[in-house]
Amino acid sequence: MSAKEICSAIESAEVFGWEKPDFSILHSTQPACEFPVDVFEGELKDWLVLAAQKTSAPIDYLIGSLLAVVSSAIGNSRRISPWEGWDEPSILWIALIGNPSSGKSPAMGPAIDLLLRIERERGKEYEDRLKEFQQDKAIAEFKKEGWEKKAKEEISKKGEPSPMPDDAFMPQKPRRTRLVFKDATVESLCNALANNPKGALYVRDELSGLLGNFNRYGNGQGDRAFWLEVYGGRQHVVDRVKHDSPTVIPHLSVSVLGGIQPDKLRSSLFSGDDDGLHSRFLYMYPDPATRVKPDSKRLSDMMQVGVNKLYSLKMVTDRKGNAVPKTIFLTTHATDTFEKWWVENPKNQLEGLLAGWWGKLPGVVLRLALILEYLFWLSQNKKEEPEQITSDSINRAIRLIEDYFYPMAERAYGEVGITEKEKLAKILAKWILKNRPEIINTRSISREAKISELKKSKEVHIAIEHLQSLDWVQKIQTENGSAGGRKREDYRINPSVYI
Repeated sequence: MSAKEICSAIESAEVFGWEKPDFSILHSTQPACEFPVDVFEGELKDWLVLAAQKTSAPIDYLIGSLLAVVSSAIGNSRRISPWEGWDEPSILWIALIGNPSSGKSPAMGPAIDLLLRIERERGKEYEDRLKEFQQDKAIAEFKKEGWEKKAKEEISKKGEPSPMPDDAFMPQKPRRTRLVFKDATVESLCNALANNPKGALYVRDELSGLLGNFNRYGNGQGDRAFWLEVYGGRQHVVDRVKHDSPTVIPHLSVSVLGGIQPDKLRSSLFSGDDDGLHSRFLYMYPDPATRVKPDSKRLSDMMQVGVNKLYSLKMVTDRKGNAVPKTIFLTTHATDTFEKWWVENPKNQLEGLLAGWWGKLPGVVLRLALILEYLFWLSQNKKEEPEQITSDSINRAIRLIEDYFYPMAERAYGEVGITEKEKLAKILAKWILKNRPEIINTRSISREAKISELKKSKEVHIAIEHLQSLDWVQKIQTENGSAGGRKREDYRINPSVYI
């Protein structure tokens, strides 16, 4: 804007008696922060950067997806403990926030494919085991039939039969290993997890569908209770009427990854019980990525090799012969670092929605440290896996929380505080700044401005009335329209808006 235009705007503002416009409406949401990509190193960092470019999505979405996949690949094989009496699983719940077409779903693809490839390989093994089962089943049926005939003769002669041979007993049917679930019911998840001790990843393109189900009467409340348990990775027992004995899942572990639109997050947070369900998510709400032509370079296999290696980590056996997670403790220095942050952090005094979210963070720091330690192990290509969690991994996890996930939670929860009138006024204010009109008309806005959120007259009036209260616009007094029609509703823009 030239000096002459600025002077003209100031003079115009003085003539019409304008007050200074309130620009806070443009910043009702905290600005997005950049993900500190340098917490990753070498090939892993290169893989993330290239994958983000290929999907034309913010790198945040790629990183969030990979963290969820890695947490699921480690699964119940490992837990982290700062000291005796407190341990955490690797489970993470990641919510990718963004408007439609912001790249959430495409960004999830490269990371999820890492697990799906393992699932397909396990599927081939399942087919082989199924053939063996069918053969063993046929043999067992034949052997049992022969034993039954012989048993009848023995009973008639001696009063009791000889024991049934081992190969006459029906073999157990193999189950297909599922690592990734989409839109699965609680019952189907429980059935699968009962035969998949390491856990799984649950993916939803739209998390609002999952969260919306929790707020309905009936099964929704039961599902909500189930998911609250899932986050902790503890034992879960399912009692069913059709079965004589309950289904026991020793370690119920499911990582969650999905996208959600800002408006739907807001309505979801406002509805339902404040039971900590939303506090379990890490929120990633970046600005849209600038689209560029993707590099023709192929993604390296290093992450596939790495995720295969993580999934191959075995659980250990306890004194009773049960498969249990192996617990990895912090080094002394790492414990001191974590304790100082945990005890002395001023954010422990937070109130409101963020207080509940922050309350989960000490456990999340440990979970992130476990994941980062094993990602570092992969990047170093070492044979021997980590025996302890280092202070470097704890510091990186704390940095992710303080420098990224906490500001992003503020941004996500900040959306909750925006009223409908503020949202609509913000949209119109941005349109005004982009198009720079001197006068706007309510009918023209709804019919010609091509603003999807302001298609209805009611929405336009709500937006304009709020902008009027913020000294962005003033109504122009007009006569009735031609032939006695309705009055034009014109509003003059405060020239200071453009200074």
